[in-house]
Amino acid sequence: MQSIVDRLQALSKVIAEICRISGTPGASIGVLHEGKVIYTHNYGYHNVESSIPPDENTIYHIASLSKSFTAVCIAILVEEGKISWDTPVRDILPDFKHVNPTINNKATILDLMSHRTGLASKNMLWLRDYAGVQLPQNETLQMVSYLETVFDFRKQWLYSNWGYAVADQIIQRLSGQITEHSPKIENVARAYMALFDGTPHHLPRPSVVDGVIMAGAVGIQSSVADLLTYSQKLMQAADDQFSRNTTSTEGSPLKQVPTLLENHINLSPEPSELERSYALGWIRTELPGPLGTIGLNPMYVEAMPLVGKGLQEPQLTILDNPEPNDYVELARKSVETSNALWSQIAEELNNLRIPDTPDESSLNILDLTTTRGLFPMARTEYYIVAFGQGEDGRIDHIVWKHDPSVPEGETFKRLSGSAAEKELLLRASKGKEDVLEAKG
Repeated sequence: MQSIVDRLQALSKVIAEICRISGTPGASIGVLHEGKVIYTHNYGYHNVESSIPPDENTIYHIASLSKSFTAVCIAILVEEGKISWDTPVRDILPDFKHVNPTINNKATILDLMSHRTGLASKNMLWLRDYAGVQLPQNETLQMVSYLETVFDFRKQWLYSNWGYAVADQIIQRLSGQITEHSPKIENVARAYMALFDGTPHHLPRPSVVDGVIMAGAVGIQSSVADLLTYSQKLMQAADDQFSRNTTSTEGSPLKQVPTLLENHINLSPEPSELERSYALGWIRTELPGPLGTIGLNPMYVEAMPLVGKGLQEPQLTILDNPEPNDYVELARKSVETSNALWSQIAEELNNLRIPDTPDESSLNILDLTTTRGLFPMARTEYYIVAFGQGEDGRIDHIVWKHDPSVPEGETFKRLSGSAAEKELLLRASKGKEDVLEAKG
């Protein structure tokens, strides 16, 4: 056991260097081994301005790790008999009315949480600057019902936060409990994004929290200590329920764990000898295989590194890789690729500018994105909005290519006359400022 701890401690300088290269001001990690916590370590600062280091109890926004907790709540409702995994969503939420009859009549919570409905992701419709949200929670079903179908139902995996937003609605409807904001605590990590030169830029903490849209997808806050406890109890329940072919464990709130952790759809439609699939809030990867395929990392490397290279047979192993990866060098290459990509975007946008308008060739798109707390979309077309005219020659719509799964873009039409005035009043009452209506 001590040799494992020694080897983990030896990695601390490597992890600290990766944090420095990537512009990550602080981080906390923990390791479970054979059901026991054997190692925790903290890096940098959770408050750079005051030089306050984090510890294992520092609260972080855990983003999409929230999905596994939402799935656990649905599993409890299944165990209580309030819903089944194959219950159509519309039977629980009558306001779920998708234009596609197959999705409308057959889509279950399992389909939505395993990302196999084929619906477009369209994150930019709810994300706004400074990590804010621009839709109230009560518009969740209206938005999901309008999303385009870009893949055949249950045929292909396409990551989407909307399924877990719907799950949040189901939890509230069937449990009678409404999520509440977390109590105020002091040991909370501040929010930062890295500028082009790697300097951390302080931002307001994300407003995607309990009680707002997407809380079930990305809204949970937690600490390494609590996540270690959760992971420990999850693995204990999994061992028990898989071995006894049951759905509950005495003394554990974790139910239906086999369904939570089993393969519901392959990540790629292409056949593969080794499994890479999605469970419910978890990705399953049979080693040797790439880890970290969800997120921005794949955008900055030629291919995600294989964990377990050189293994003679598939197994789970990290420390004993026969052919270890150089993650520090990968971090350096990722930064180089990122900087080159953002510079290319700025150049391409400048080449598209209208003659005799201000030259923005030195525009740093990444820093503009970072300082406004926007999600870093590294695609040139994302920053282009096409204005369209109506029959009367007036501008009445725009086309925005904000979702790569909808390459033709989305048309937003201007409301007119009394309809516009009514919509303005309605949105003003909800604290909204936009006056454009999306038309898929």
